[in-house]
Amino acid sequence: MAPKTQSSIANPTWSNSPPRLYLETSLRLLIKLQPQKESPLIEIIRKLAELVVLFDIRYPTLLNMVIELCIFDHLLIILKNPKTSTAIIIQIFQTLGIIIEGVTNSQIVYFLIETGYFNHVLSVPILINSDDELAAYYSTFLKSLSFKINQNTADYFISADCKTFPLFSAISSFFDSKDRMAQVALKSIILNMVKVKNQKIQTYITNVPNSESYFIFLMRQIREKHDDLVRTIADTKIIKSSKRALIIDIIEDHIEMLTFINDLLNLNDEVINQKLTEVFKERLIKYSYYHFITTGNTLTASK
Repeated sequence: MAPKTQSSIANPTWSNSPPRLYLETSLRLLIKLQPQKESPLIEIIRKLAELVVLFDIRYPTLLNMVIELCIFDHLLIILKNPKTSTAIIIQIFQTLGIIIEGVTNSQIVYFLIETGYFNHVLSVPILINSDDELAAYYSTFLKSLSFKINQNTADYFISADCKTFPLFSAISSFFDSKDRMAQVALKSIILNMVKVKNQKIQTYITNVPNSESYFIFLMRQIREKHDDLVRTIADTKIIKSSKRALIIDIIEDHIEMLTFINDLLNLNDEVINQKLTEVFKERLIKYSYYHFITTGNTLTASK
């Protein structure tokens, strides 16, 4: 009998294998293949997403096998391996995102939430600045996961003492991102966190250090837009047509940020709203709007 080639081992076919055999073959490959074996490992991880979604649609009773064989644990081991390539990491987040969004049977996703699996995944440092594609898939994964926060699951995302909130810590890496899609995902995640009105989440968000506070970061962004607007208006070297376009862009960004603040306030979370209002008054009205009006009056008086 001819020996099996690597390609035949790395691509077990669902149609020719009983479900458990297929899963066991996939598991052996996850354990056997080193991170340097990038292409076959990526293919196995990609097919796992397809398999879980297929089980969910056609064979829901087989989802227990995915948990029983600890396949997700091995994905975490690969993710933690410092030798794992960016391409493999991207595929892991893509696979997890597909499972979170594509599985209608909540059993497997809630199992991963309740056992703290996703918190372990979120605790792995991800260098999003090293690769735009990685940042995109990671932010999409975080956004998908945030939609699973509800009254029944919220407490599993945050430690009992309210000192550790891996999902919030993970999104903090996107605070300074210039990518518009990442910023959209970030805002969506914050809204998903706040709308649950969970006491532990409220405590964490309102007591996080200033250096890690999204609200303070947001106010700083708005202040920077104000400064950009003043500088643009005052810059006599910019031709009139270009200046008009720049001013419109800055104002649109400003309005978008204020609209997001309004969306947060409309969630009617009293604890969050109080903190947000305090930061708004301290960081914007006092240090930005007042300065903005004063600067505007100075510019007007100088004409």
